[in-house]
This record gives sequence, structure tokens and C-alpha cells, in this order.
Amino acid sequence: MKKLPSTGFICIILVFLFSALFFFWVVSKGWYNRMDPEKWASYLEKVAVDFPDNKKRIAFYKEAAGLRSGLGQPEKALTDLEKASRINPEDDTLKARIVLEKYKSGHSKEAADQARNRFAQGKRDWETLSILISDQIENPDPDLRTELIKEIRNADIPGKQIFANGRIIMLGFSGDGWTLNGMPGYLFVKGSGEKSVSQGIVLGCYADKKTLPLTVTIEDGYRKLSHTFRRAGRINIRLPKIAPGKSGLFVVKTDKTWIPAGKDRRKLGVRVIIS
Repeated sequence: MKKLPSTGFICIILVFLFSALFFFWVVSKGWYNRMDPEKWASYLEKVAVDFPDNKKRIAFYKEAAGLRSGLGQPEKALTDLEKASRINPEDDTLKARIVLEKYKSGHSKEAADQARNRFAQGKRDWETLSILISDQIENPDPDLRTELIKEIRNADIPGKQIFANGRIIMLGFSGDGWTLNGMPGYLFVKGSGEKSVSQGIVLGCYADKKTLPLTVTIEDGYRKLSHTFRRAGRINIRLPKIAPGKSGLFVVKTDKTWIPAGKDRRKLGVRVIIS
């Protein structure tokens, strides 16, 4: 009697056949160098169109959107996220990212209104909070500002950096204190109940001569200060005074980005160091 192949052997053959079919299907879509973010995003978008697994399709669109966002292409990132959301309309992380990319792509009023609605519904994701903090510059709202400060102090926000026993909090910065990809960073400074406070910080920028000058602005919705780096280096500054019994919530942003020489390929703006 002929011995039948074992179940394990059959499974191995099936996996091999599936892998081969998948490889030929992927190749048919064109292959791009993953080290080139724009070409890789294009590839992911192409693959996602008719990929048989919906979870994978969503993952491809999400990754492509992240690349598009980092490349300063919020409209294309928005398109990718909307396509992913149509596959799974219940995914709230997609909804949050859609609102953020909408805000970045110039639809700021619509996106800010949607972010306020999300906040009122109890949503406390970083995308929603960052829109509302930034919007405080153009549309100061004392009540909302108070609620945002509570969330900044108490919520478990990704990338949150705490200094001086919680008196100073940095959000939206890299781990080593840089603004990234042209996006703002946010500084919370707790005031004193007895006297005005003017927090000192150090600003650093080491952009190349072709990029300079680079201007950084720091705003809280009521006051604005700026500094233009005409040469690489560091400066000491003091933030606008915080009145007794109040706290400061500042938005830090630059007018351009630069990429360091060497292996660090991040798009940097300015570095904030708490002094």
C-alpha cells in the first residue's frame, strides 16, 4: 500500500505555492526600492488596490499615508487614509488620522470643528489633541484651553516628555527634542500661584548654509516671539511671562526643515532644551 504524504508535508507545499503566487503577483505590480519613501508609498498604494486580504490592504494604506505625511504630502496621505477607512469604517484610529491630515492639507476650520466634536465625545487621541492645541493660536478658547491643559498633564500621550517634576511637558518633539517633518512641537509650562513665571529654554539649529536662514516662532494664542537662525548654533531665550495662577501652552514651529549630514535622515526644524 502506497504511503500518503503527511499533513505537515502538504501544508509546507501549500505555503510554498502560495508564497510563489504572491511573489509573482507582487512583481506584476512593479517593485520599488524601499529606501525611497515616495516610490515605496506609490508601490504600497498600487498593491493595496486589489490585495485579497483587507487587513493587509488597510496596513498598506496606513503605511503609505505615514510616508506621504512625512514627505509633506497631506492631500495624498488623506486620500490613502480615506480609502482605508472605506474598507473598515469602524476604525477610529483612521478617523483621527483623517482629521489631522485634513487639518494639515489646508481644511483647518473643518478639521478643527471635527476635532472639537471628537473631544466632546471623549476622544483623547494625540491627533485630536494636537489639532486643538494648534487651533488655540488662531482661535483662543479659555475653557477649551483649560480642558486641554488637564489632558496634557494627566493623559498617557505618546512621546510625552516630562521635566521638573511635571512642571514642564514637551509633546510632539522627537526623543532628543527636535521638531520633525515641519510639524509643531508643544510646550506646557505650569505657572506659579504667587508670581509671574518666565521659563528659560535653549533653542538649537544646525542647518546647512543652503537652508539657512531658518525662523522659529513660539506662540500661545495671545503672544508671539520669533528668532531667525542665520548661522548654525544655539541661543538662550525666555518664553513669554505666565501670569500668577495660570499655565502656559506654547506652540513651537519653524518655517522650513533640513536633513543632517550622515546617517540621520530625519527632517528637523529646531531643538528645544529645557534650561
